[in-house]
Amino acid sequence: MDEQDRALAEERPEELAAAGLPPDRAASVAAAIRELFEEIGILLARDETGRPLWMPEGRAVHREALAGARRAIVNHEFSLAEVLRRHGWRLAGDRLAYMGRWVTPPAAQRRFDTLFFMADMTGAVEPEPRPEDGEVALGEWIAPKDALAEEKAGRVRLMRPTRAWLEQLASCGSAAEAWSRFSRPGARREEVFETDTPEILRSVLEAQGVWMVPVPSPTLPPASDTNVYLVANSGEAVFVDAGHGGPEGIAMLRAAWVRARSPRVRAVILTHGHTDHAGSAAELAAAFQCPIWSHPSGYALLGNGIIGRHGRPEIERRALADGETIDVGRVQLQVFYTPGHAPDHLCLFIPSAGILFSGDNVVGVGSTWVGPPDGDMAVYLQSLERMAALPARILAPGHGPLSAEPSRRIRELIEHRLAREAQIMELLQQGPHTVAALAGEIYGPAAPPGVMEVARRTVLGHLIKLEREGRVRRLAGGADLFAPADR
Repeated sequence: MDEQDRALAEERPEELAAAGLPPDRAASVAAAIRELFEEIGILLARDETGRPLWMPEGRAVHREALAGARRAIVNHEFSLAEVLRRHGWRLAGDRLAYMGRWVTPPAAQRRFDTLFFMADMTGAVEPEPRPEDGEVALGEWIAPKDALAEEKAGRVRLMRPTRAWLEQLASCGSAAEAWSRFSRPGARREEVFETDTPEILRSVLEAQGVWMVPVPSPTLPPASDTNVYLVANSGEAVFVDAGHGGPEGIAMLRAAWVRARSPRVRAVILTHGHTDHAGSAAELAAAFQCPIWSHPSGYALLGNGIIGRHGRPEIERRALADGETIDVGRVQLQVFYTPGHAPDHLCLFIPSAGILFSGDNVVGVGSTWVGPPDGDMAVYLQSLERMAALPARILAPGHGPLSAEPSRRIRELIEHRLAREAQIMELLQQGPHTVAALAGEIYGPAAPPGVMEVARRTVLGHLIKLEREGRVRRLAGGADLFAPADR
């Protein structure tokens, strides 16, 4: 909404009375009429004789005047109000019906608070978009159900509000029924205020060219999937991780790639070499004929376990360095070396969108395990501090739901680890403990056997950190028996 829209609402309030909209929102009607004229060349106004300018007869009589007026408004030579005064035209706000309001979530890259209208354009002239203006590339009349079918087939992308309103219109049997539904007194009009739920955040990512694909993979409870991400922009893309879902997982990722309009895949980027993230890396790279990029310290695992197995395709590899920038179309991904959970762990960050791909360093639910043989608790905490300092707005974890509070989530994990450390020290003050005994007291008998093994490794990871800091010691005769350093 521009200042000229507010001025027009003060000057001509009686011409901006859209059905169902309070009079104090007349400036929104002015903005809707102006935008419609600028973008597709249809002006909801009448001439001095009452002839509608959006209908063929009115267009035929005023063709040159309408074309000139549109150019003048688009080029900021005249305001819509000045055009109306010059030609003696009157706005036709009565041809608009207020449908509802939609406020996008706080995590969105650009937030919108938008009022939606429908116009009765039965028999109207064809739209004439101006691709050179950069806002509308194509204009055509299309039935709502056909537009929804085009999206389902992957041929067009619809924003959440657009899809929602089209679904409502598609439920009407005709344009007349749709007009009646929204123009009659007492019509139900939705006002949607989106919050940062995981489902909404997933749509926010897609609007910014990032597709999240949870691929069923052999991982640890409570997770059962590994989140693989496709980052696409301007005909190029990269996958972040590959999961370990076999042919079915590759098919899921291919479907996301099709929804992204089949961009050229530059690489499969691995956050780290653990099997649940990299198990299908060779197959995914072969499917899209692209290399695998990872931290060089992960090469041994990738060469021996993920890529180098007999029968696996030969895949080009490239080492990524801390601080490197990767171009994907017009989007840049920054590479951060964040070891701790794994020695080769990387995080990726899109500064323009504030999206942080955290791999296993930060998961959506619970905490990640950090301990021998791959993990280092002290280094992990340092990596978390580095991640917390990034100006991230959306956390895209390797497992679990998205989060709109990256810094808070990372701080939670730091505090959780420090609290676990304090708990271990408190138990050791009561007497020497083995790793297994500490894990049993901390996690309890209800922990599943597979989780218990990881819990013991994580406890050992804490103890190794505390031992390096001189706060605990191993007792003689028991490599697995620990006590406070001062006892």
